[in-house]
Amino acid sequence: MAKGATAALRSILQQKRNIVMNGGTLSNFDHVWMSSDRLLKLLVRKAGETSSPVTGFMSKMPAFARKKVMGGAPACLALIEDPALPLLRQAASMGNANAAAAIQLIEDARGARLARYPNSTWYSATGS
Repeated sequence: MAKGATAALRSILQQKRNIVMNGGTLSNFDHVWMSSDRLLKLLVRKAGETSSPVTGFMSKMPAFARKKVMGGAPACLALIEDPALPLLRQAASMGNANAAAAIQLIEDARGARLARYPNSTWYSATGS
Protein backbone atom coordinates (compact mmCIF):
# COMPACT_ATOMS: atom_id res chain seq x y z
CA MET A 1 0.00 0.00 0.00
CA ALA A 2 1.59 3.24 -1.16
CA LYS A 3 1.76 6.33 1.03
CA GLY A 4 -0.78 8.11 -1.18
CA ALA A 5 -3.19 5.19 -0.90
CA THR A 6 -2.88 5.26 2.88
CA ALA A 7 -3.62 8.99 2.92
CA ALA A 8 -6.67 8.47 0.68
CA LEU A 9 -7.92 5.64 2.89
CA ARG A 10 -7.44 7.80 5.97
CA SER A 11 -9.51 10.56 4.35
CA ILE A 12 -12.34 8.11 3.61
CA LEU A 13 -12.17 6.63 7.10
CA GLN A 14 -12.24 10.11 8.63
CA GLN A 15 -15.47 10.84 6.73
CA LYS A 16 -16.98 7.62 8.10
CA ARG A 17 -15.79 8.46 11.62
CA ASN A 18 -17.41 11.90 11.30
CA ILE A 19 -20.77 10.23 10.63
CA VAL A 20 -20.63 8.53 14.02
CA MET A 21 -19.16 11.54 15.82
CA ASN A 22 -22.02 13.66 14.45
CA GLY A 23 -24.70 11.34 15.86
CA GLY A 24 -25.18 8.96 12.94
CA THR A 25 -24.81 5.28 12.12
CA LEU A 26 -22.66 3.78 9.40
CA SER A 27 -24.35 1.89 6.58
CA ASN A 28 -24.19 -1.91 6.61
CA PHE A 29 -21.81 -1.71 3.67
CA ASP A 30 -19.43 0.59 5.55
CA HIS A 31 -19.70 -1.58 8.65
CA VAL A 32 -18.66 -4.65 6.67
CA TRP A 33 -15.74 -3.24 4.67
CA MET A 34 -14.28 -1.32 7.61
CA SER A 35 -14.21 -4.45 9.74
CA SER A 36 -13.01 -6.82 7.02
CA ASP A 37 -10.11 -9.08 7.99
CA ARG A 38 -8.34 -8.31 4.74
CA LEU A 39 -8.27 -4.56 5.37
CA LEU A 40 -7.36 -4.91 9.04
CA LYS A 41 -4.53 -7.38 8.39
CA LEU A 42 -3.11 -5.11 5.69
CA LEU A 43 -3.18 -2.07 7.97
CA VAL A 44 -1.67 -3.93 10.93
CA ARG A 45 1.09 -5.25 8.68
CA LYS A 46 1.75 -1.75 7.29
CA ALA A 47 1.79 -0.32 10.80
CA GLY A 48 4.47 -2.84 11.73
CA GLU A 49 6.65 -1.96 8.73
CA THR A 50 7.18 1.65 9.70
CA SER A 51 9.22 2.85 12.60
CA SER A 52 8.50 6.07 14.41
CA PRO A 53 10.91 7.50 17.00
CA VAL A 54 7.96 8.53 19.19
CA THR A 55 6.42 5.06 19.39
CA GLY A 56 8.00 4.27 22.73
CA PHE A 57 6.79 7.54 24.22
CA MET A 58 3.16 7.38 23.08
CA SER A 59 1.71 6.61 26.51
CA LYS A 60 3.47 9.65 27.98
CA MET A 61 2.09 12.08 25.38
CA PRO A 62 -1.27 13.85 25.73
CA ALA A 63 -4.02 12.45 23.51
CA PHE A 64 -4.14 15.48 21.18
CA ALA A 65 -0.40 15.12 20.51
CA ARG A 66 -0.59 11.37 19.90
CA LYS A 67 -3.22 11.95 17.25
CA LYS A 68 -1.03 14.50 15.45
CA VAL A 69 2.20 12.51 15.66
CA MET A 70 1.00 9.13 14.43
CA GLY A 71 -0.06 8.95 10.82
CA GLY A 72 -0.32 6.33 8.13
CA ALA A 73 -1.69 2.89 8.94
CA PRO A 74 -1.88 3.46 12.74
CA ALA A 75 -4.06 6.53 12.16
CA CYS A 76 -6.32 4.50 9.85
CA LEU A 77 -6.64 1.79 12.49
CA ALA A 78 -7.57 4.39 15.10
CA LEU A 79 -10.39 5.62 12.87
CA ILE A 80 -11.70 2.05 12.54
CA GLU A 81 -11.45 1.49 16.28
CA ASP A 82 -12.78 -1.74 17.87
CA PRO A 83 -12.51 -4.18 14.93
CA ALA A 84 -8.75 -3.55 14.79
CA LEU A 85 -8.06 -4.31 18.45
CA PRO A 86 -7.74 -8.13 18.37
CA LEU A 87 -5.14 -8.10 15.58
CA LEU A 88 -3.28 -5.18 17.14
CA ARG A 89 -3.17 -6.90 20.53
CA GLN A 90 -1.78 -10.00 18.87
CA ALA A 91 0.86 -7.94 17.04
CA ALA A 92 1.74 -6.03 20.23
CA SER A 93 2.21 -9.31 22.11
CA MET A 94 4.82 -10.25 19.49
CA GLY A 95 6.78 -7.07 20.15
CA ASN A 96 5.32 -4.74 17.53
CA ALA A 97 5.76 -1.32 19.18
CA ASN A 98 3.67 0.40 16.51
CA ALA A 99 0.78 -1.94 17.32
CA ALA A 100 0.96 -0.86 20.95
CA ALA A 101 0.96 2.78 19.85
CA ALA A 102 -2.04 2.17 17.57
CA ILE A 103 -3.90 0.58 20.48
CA GLN A 104 -3.29 3.76 22.46
CA LEU A 105 -4.68 5.83 19.57
CA ILE A 106 -7.78 3.61 19.46
CA GLU A 107 -8.28 4.00 23.21
CA ASP A 108 -8.07 7.78 22.76
CA ALA A 109 -10.59 7.71 19.90
CA ARG A 110 -12.91 5.40 21.80
CA GLY A 111 -12.75 7.65 24.87
CA ALA A 112 -13.64 10.72 22.81
CA ARG A 113 -16.58 8.89 21.22
CA LEU A 114 -17.89 7.53 24.52
CA ALA A 115 -17.57 10.93 26.20
CA ARG A 116 -19.83 12.38 23.53
CA TYR A 117 -22.15 9.37 23.06
CA PRO A 118 -21.98 7.09 26.14
CA ASN A 119 -24.01 4.25 24.58
CA SER A 120 -22.28 4.35 21.21
CA THR A 121 -20.38 1.69 19.31
CA TRP A 122 -17.57 2.17 16.82
CA TYR A 123 -20.13 2.22 13.98
CA SER A 124 -23.09 4.00 15.59
CA ALA A 125 -23.55 6.97 17.90
CA THR A 126 -26.82 5.47 19.12
CA GLY A 127 -25.38 2.02 19.74
CA SER A 128 -27.78 0.33 17.33
